[in-house]
Amino acid sequence: MPDPSRPLDTTVQPVPWTIEPLALDHKPAFDRALAAAGVALSDYSFANNVCWQLTQRLFIASVAGCVGLFGERDGVLSMQLPPLGAPWQEAAALEACVALLERANSGPVVGELRFAAPELVARLREHGEGWLRGHTLEVVPESPDFFYRRNEMVELRGARYKSKRNDINQLLRTYPSARAEPLRQCDAEAVALLARLWLSQRGGDHDHAHDEEAFALAAAMQHFDALGLFGVRLMIGDTLAGITLGERLPTGVVNVLFEKTDLDVPGASQFIFREFCRLLDDDALINTGDGAGSPSLVRAKESYRPVQLGQKFLLRIWRATP
Repeated sequence: MPDPSRPLDTTVQPVPWTIEPLALDHKPAFDRALAAAGVALSDYSFANNVCWQLTQRLFIASVAGCVGLFGERDGVLSMQLPPLGAPWQEAAALEACVALLERANSGPVVGELRFAAPELVARLREHGEGWLRGHTLEVVPESPDFFYRRNEMVELRGARYKSKRNDINQLLRTYPSARAEPLRQCDAEAVALLARLWLSQRGGDHDHAHDEEAFALAAAMQHFDALGLFGVRLMIGDTLAGITLGERLPTGVVNVLFEKTDLDVPGASQFIFREFCRLLDDDALINTGDGAGSPSLVRAKESYRPVQLGQKFLLRIWRATP
């Protein structure tokens, strides 16, 4: 990690600025910047970022009137998100961040800015090329987020949702004691046990991705109240059989962070998602995130007929050749 006290070498941001480890105390400033940016992608969730720090550390800084979120993994610094703030402040913030990446990283790639929204990619043409500091930009499409309307997910009307309704009805016939209850921070231990059960039922090789998710879920439950999270648990008798955990972003979109169910309970996933949506008191737009590189997860999300896809892009900056 570069020395955070070292002044940034750019005429755009001449005043020294510091990078701090991302912590819960940064949520208000982060959310204000996100509201100004107006982005509703799941990757822009403060909870998503602060909880997923098992294999990388995240750092936050105020840069040219924007909030910059940086990630360090294996000695390489990147931007976890593009600078957050009002669009008119982007060009200055981008140049300041590229200057830092220049000094932090060696090799042909200056750095990467992850999860750029299409609106930002379009505005880059307006900003010109000054922010690139002479380097070359590559724009790489990433897997999109899936968005749904709350009322459609609660009502599940029509032939296209017939199988979802059948799954829920079968669950309720098989388990008459099945019920939805609010998820609470004190459920953390039971949620961890459910997550381990879910992982064992999936079979296959254990990998680091599962460790990262377990760490993130545990962190979300530990800081449930401080992060302003809410959710639903599926109880069958006294046994926890499923959870859906989410939040409302500053943009008003509801973001689903985690869903875990007992895979031996058919219909649990369909039931718990419907009941999570039922919690909402408006016809909110619900973002369930992207497919995480899993074709089966993408098919499951597509089966709910999303009303829109949230496109996003990786911005890779290649170092100028001498």
